[in-house]
Formats: sequence, C-alpha cells, structure tokens
Amino acid sequence: GAISIFAAVLATRGVEAIRSTQLAPTPSARSWRPPPPGSLVARRGADGEWVFSESSASSLLEDKPVPRLGAEPASAAEGLPQPGQSFFDWIRTVDNPDKWHDTTWAIKALTPFLEMDHPTKMSPLGNASGISMAEGDCYDRNSVDGLRELPAWLIDVTILEFELDALEVKLHALWDVVDFFVVLEKPMTDTGHWKPLMWERNMNTERFAIFRGKVLHLVVDHIEAKPKAHTSNWASWTWEDEFEARASREFLDALLPALLGRGGAGPRPGEVVVSVGDAMDIPHPTNMQLMKRCEPRTLPIDSAVWVPTGDVSRACHAEYPFTLDSPYIGGGSTYLDPATTSLRRGLSHHAQVGRFLIGGWRFRGYAYPPYVLMNEVVSAKGDRELVARLADYLADGGSWSGLMPTLLHKYFDRPEECCMPATQLRRGWPFLDEPQLLQLPPSIASNPERYEVWHGRDDRRCSLPIP
Repeated sequence: GAISIFAAVLATRGVEAIRSTQLAPTPSARSWRPPPPGSLVARRGADGEWVFSESSASSLLEDKPVPRLGAEPASAAEGLPQPGQSFFDWIRTVDNPDKWHDTTWAIKALTPFLEMDHPTKMSPLGNASGISMAEGDCYDRNSVDGLRELPAWLIDVTILEFELDALEVKLHALWDVVDFFVVLEKPMTDTGHWKPLMWERNMNTERFAIFRGKVLHLVVDHIEAKPKAHTSNWASWTWEDEFEARASREFLDALLPALLGRGGAGPRPGEVVVSVGDAMDIPHPTNMQLMKRCEPRTLPIDSAVWVPTGDVSRACHAEYPFTLDSPYIGGGSTYLDPATTSLRRGLSHHAQVGRFLIGGWRFRGYAYPPYVLMNEVVSAKGDRELVARLADYLADGGSWSGLMPTLLHKYFDRPEECCMPATQLRRGWPFLDEPQLLQLPPSIASNPERYEVWHGRDDRRCSLPIP
C-alpha cells in the first residue's frame, strides 16, 4: 500500500484556545506517544452540512496498510548537529565544503533546525481566517453564479516538502472554512534522495497537535520515474509529475470514496471542491468560502495571488503571471472538482479563459537560514558551491538582510526592476479597488515576533539550542 494515514479525532476547541489565549505548556514532543492510526468519515447532516465520525484506518482503507518505509540511508555521521547546539554554533564546525555534496548528510543535518518551534508563542488571532462574505458575493464574481443548493465539501490538499512554518500559517488561515486537510508527502526529494516525512515527525508537537483532528496524511512512496539528481529541470518535473499522478490515483480511487462512506463510490459532480497547492501557496479564505458556498461557472479555477518575496514588505513578479499588465499577480493553488478532474495544479490556462479568483499569497524566498540551505540542497537546480558560500557567510556571523541580495538574484537577473514595496501594489489593479486583498494572513500579521523572517528580522531560533 502507498497510503499512510495519521489522524486523531480531537475536539476543535484546541484551535479555538489558541485564538483566545496562550497554549498551556505541553510535554516535549519526543516524549509523546503517537495517536492510534485513525481517520474520519464524512456524511451530510440533516441541515445539509458535512459531519464527521471516527473510523479506524483499517476499516477506512481495508486492504491498504500503512507502509513500512525502511531505515534511513547511511551517510557520514561526522559533523551532524548535536543536542544543545544552535544552528550558528553547529555551522561554524562545518569546515569541509564537500560535505554539502552529500545530500543525505545535509538533509539530516538541517532537518532539526527546520523542526524547531519559535520561543514566542502564537498571539490570539480572533477570527483567524478573516472571512468576510455576503450572499451577494455569489453573484458579483465572474467565476461564480449564485448560491449552491448545498455547500460543497471543501478539502485542502497541501504538498509538503520541508515548509513547516508555512504549513502552520496555512492551517491557521484556512481552519475555519476548510472541512478537511490532506497533507501530501513523498519520502524522497524531487531529485530522488531520501527525505523524512515532516508531518509524521511533527504532528504531535505543540504547534501541530491542535490541528490533527482535521488532517489526513497521504504518503506516496511508489514512484516509477527515476530522474538523475541535479541533471536538469526536466528531470525534476518528470519526478514531480509522476508523484502527482500517483497521488491523484490514491486520493481519488481510495481515500476520497472511503471518506464519503459509500462503499467505494466516488464523489458526484459538484459535491466536493479540492484546493491543491504547495505549503507556500495559501489561497484567500474568502475565496475558499466562495468555492464552498457558491456555484462555480466552471472548474478548475486557479488562485491569482501576490508574491511576498523574502519578507512581507516586498512584492516581486510572479513566476507565472496571469496578465502582462499585472506581472505581480500569478498562479497559486488550483480549485478543482475531483469528480471530473485529476489532482493537478495550474489547469485553467490562466487568463486565456478568465478562470481565476484573485486573492491569496505565494510566499517565495523564505529566508530562514536553515531553510535557505535546505531548499538549495534538495532543488534540481541547486548550486552546491552556492550552499558552501552561504554556509561560510552564516558561520562568519552573516545576518538575514545579507542573504536577501543572493536570494533575489536567484529569481531575477535585475531584482530592482522586478520587485517593489508591497504598499505600492495599492496603486494598480486589482488592489486599487480591493485593498483588503493585500492584507496578510492573520497569523503572520498578528505575530511579528514569532514570524521574524517574514517581517524582515533575524530569526532567534538560529541562536537557540536544538533539543
């Protein structure tokens, strides 16, 4: 079996508590026992809303057991960080730049720093999703046409690599509107190297345990494409396409019919809406509500988002702009109907057919130093010599602000022509008429001390010891 599901049925008051008060201290994550494998079955209640009941993983997926992925591959143990070391302490001990060519070593070394929670706890968020929607909105948009007879079941599918900080923001932002989250992972990088399953390792930690009651973990570990590491961008896309195709089959053929509880029958057209994207892609909660409550003219529909790059005060050109007149608006997640469309992204041909909803964020160039190094190490286009230079810079006491020119030049030949202060977006379409679209996810906006890098500051975690 290629599916691994880990979900505990927890009362949602855990998330409500974080919005009204601080979380109480909890034991170390390493001392927790994982919850028993389980999931939820969804059925409509008398009022037409979806309700959930507990179901064991074995009855949910019958003959699809949790896979045994085997031991981690061997790599040089010398030079790995030790408990009690901070990131800055450890990186000063890496005196051989050739170590960065050992991908498995680099992944093992950097993962503990990516898993560190920030010492500043989450501030109260109030209505974390920031949803503001009137019934008339179902008639005011070119992508929807009237209220649905019954609300759709809304599922967010997030493809996770190492972006735990972004995943935390996304779960908070969409919690109030999404019926169910699916965290989709593979135990390999896009270049074919082993990687840890980040949700499995972290779902019981203080910052993620409160979300488990609405999260399913889908692991795809049977991928036939075998691209060679660091050879071409085409090889990386071949691997990623095969992963998404395999994930789509598992999700549509096994997981979703089982959740609907119809003896293996899949969803009917118009019954379920899926938003699929990376952890860094966060659709606007109001648009998610539109997809849930309103009748779409057609699906799929892409999210049209703006792109905070490095920190939230800077907007840069999107990788795939929707229009030449507005290069700062590009594609993020894709909304689709799983009864008619496979689980893929970027399906609406963008502005050519006018099927996109404006609103949301694609966080690019996240400058938390361990993530900067990891992203370069696992990328098919990664530059190991650049990794070594960045590591030396950080070992010499380099700051967050010093990383930014290097990061921007990775994306743009002339960053000064492709980036500008985010506040200047208000002068043009669509933000001139809808300035609320520039508002940040409440968790980031309300927590500058926790999400320091996104607010243009050095992250204190780099100076704190790992457990």
